[in-house]
Amino acid sequence: MNPLHRALIATVCVALLIAGTADGEPEQFGEQTFTPARLPVEFESAANQLSLPEYHESTNFYLYCVTDVRVSGRVRNTTCLNDKTYNLSDFKDLIVKLMKRTRMSPAMVNREAEATEFYFRVHVDYHHNTDRIKVFPNWGYDAEEHGMMYEAPQRYDTRIFPKDCYFFVGIVETLIDANGRVSGEPVLTTPLLPEEPTLDCIEKIKTRLVNGRFIPAHNEGNPVAAIQLEVWGNPDDYILDLPVQN
Repeated sequence: MNPLHRALIATVCVALLIAGTADGEPEQFGEQTFTPARLPVEFESAANQLSLPEYHESTNFYLYCVTDVRVSGRVRNTTCLNDKTYNLSDFKDLIVKLMKRTRMSPAMVNREAEATEFYFRVHVDYHHNTDRIKVFPNWGYDAEEHGMMYEAPQRYDTRIFPKDCYFFVGIVETLIDANGRVSGEPVLTTPLLPEEPTLDCIEKIKTRLVNGRFIPAHNEGNPVAAIQLEVWGNPDDYILDLPVQN
C-alpha cells in the first residue's frame, strides 16, 4: 500500500470516529437507569416481633428515619425523629438496633451499586393487637399523589456539611424530577433549632443540593418526580413537624 492510500484510509477513519462521537454513545451519554435501595420484605415482620415499650392503648405515632446504605447493603448511622411529644427513645433504640442487623438491597445506577441515603417512616398503632407496625419507604410528603408505598428519592453522593452551618439543624425540601435532577430551588422547610441559619449556611446547603446526585422516586417500579426531604445537622432529640400524609 502506497503512502497516499494510507493517508486516505487514515482520513476516512478519523472522519468516521468524529461522526460516531457526534452521534453519541448510549452507554455513556444516554438516560441513566436507577434502582433504589430497598428494605428486605421480611423487615416489617421482624419489626412486629419486637418487644414494644408499654404505651397507652390509644398511642399512634410515626417515626421518621434516615440511614446510610452501603454498596454491600449494610446500613449505618440510622437516625429517627418522632412526630409527637411522646418519649420514644426506647422505641427508637429498637428500630436502630433492628436496622443494624438488616441487610438491604443496595441502590443501583446503571447496574452499579451505589451508597445512598434511605429515608423511611415507621407507623406504630397500639389500637392493634398484632401488626402494630407498618414501614413505608418514604416520609409521606407525596403519598397523596403516589400512594403510601412510593419510594422516596435517594441521594447517592457524599454529602458534606458546610462549616458555616455548625449550629444548624433543619430539613430542606427539594423537588427531584423523574431523571434524578434537582428541579427548582431547594427550600428550608423546618428549622429544628430556634436560631435562624445564616444566609451563607442556607446558600451552601442549597448549592450542595443543586449539585447533588439523586435516584428519583419510584412508584410501582417507575421513576416519578417527588419531594426529597433531607435532614441537615444532628436532629437527635428534636420533634418533627411536617405536612406529611398520615
